[in-house]
Amino acid sequence: MNPYLNSIEVIGNLGKKPTLSYLNSATAVARLSIAVNEKYIDKLTGKEKENTQWFTALAYGALAELACNYLNAGDSVFIRGAMRWRTYLYGDERRETWEIYADKLIMLSPGKNKQ
Repeated sequence: MNPYLNSIEVIGNLGKKPTLSYLNSATAVARLSIAVNEKYIDKLTGKEKENTQWFTALAYGALAELACNYLNAGDSVFIRGAMRWRTYLYGDERRETWEIYADKLIMLSPGKNKQ
């Protein structure tokens, strides 16, 4: 048994409609931008505040196509997957990012503009 675990689950709202692209192998890839809002009480003022964390998730294959066909900005989603670190070039600049490689994606509710 492998004693290691790389798993993350987030529930949040899509910041924009997922984008679809294809790898050279013709595998579909969807890129999703998820906002997770955390509310807390400011200890100095006693007032409720909100902090938003943004996550990027990638879905592959049939899951990617489903995400792009059915999800829109504002939709509430559950995403589970593995966190992966990736480096890439942006022009001449080397950049680094964390991404969720999704293996499960559930639409929890449509965005407010659909109700």
